[in-house]
Amino acid sequence: MAHTFTQVMEKVNKKSYTPTLLFTPEKNGGGDKHVDYGFYEVEGCSLGPVMLRYYERWLCDGTPYTCAAVRVRKSNFEDRAPDYTGNANFNSVHTFLFNVRNKGCGVIKKTNLEYKDVMEKWNNFLQKPIQGSELNAYEWEYTAFDFFEGVMTVANRHRPYEPSDFVKETYIPDLAVAVPVIIGAAIKFAPMVQQYMMMTAHSL
Repeated sequence: MAHTFTQVMEKVNKKSYTPTLLFTPEKNGGGDKHVDYGFYEVEGCSLGPVMLRYYERWLCDGTPYTCAAVRVRKSNFEDRAPDYTGNANFNSVHTFLFNVRNKGCGVIKKTNLEYKDVMEKWNNFLQKPIQGSELNAYEWEYTAFDFFEGVMTVANRHRPYEPSDFVKETYIPDLAVAVPVIIGAAIKFAPMVQQYMMMTAHSL
C-alpha cells in the first residue's frame, strides 16, 4: 500500500497506543529544538517496523539545517523533509519526537548499537537496500531548494562596515584618466614604431 509522508506520521503518532522508540544518537551527537539528533526505531506501530532519522545537513554555503527522514519496511516507503517555514512533513516528525521526549507521550530507550551498526541497519531497513546514508531516491527534490537557499543566505549576508565606507569619494571622469595614459603610451612607443616602419620599408 502506498503512503504519503503525512499518512505515515499520522499512524506513527496515533493516540491509541504509547510508542516505544529505540534511540541511537548521531555520530557527533547534537540536536535541534529540544530533539536529539539520531535514529529512532518505532515499536508497536500499525505500519510495522518504522525508522525515523533526525539529523543535520548543510546548505551549499555551509549553513547547517535540520532534516527529518522516515522509512517504513513493509511498504518500502522512504521520504525526507528539511526544516523550512511551513514544512508540514518536517513539523510532524519534530512534534512527534518532541512530545515523546519532553511530554511523556511515549518512551525512549537508548540502544547499545555503535554508529556504524545503526547506519548499516538504516541503509538496509527497506526491502530494497539503500546504498549510502542519504535518501538517494529523493535527493533531486531538494537540490534546487538547497541551491537557492544558499544563494539567498550569502546574498543577504552583509559584510562589516569599514572606515572607508564613510569617506566621501571624489569623482574623476574616466577620460581624464584614460587620455593622458594613451598619450603617454603613444609617445613612449613612437620611436619603436618609427624604427619598425623604416626597417620594413628598407627590406622591401
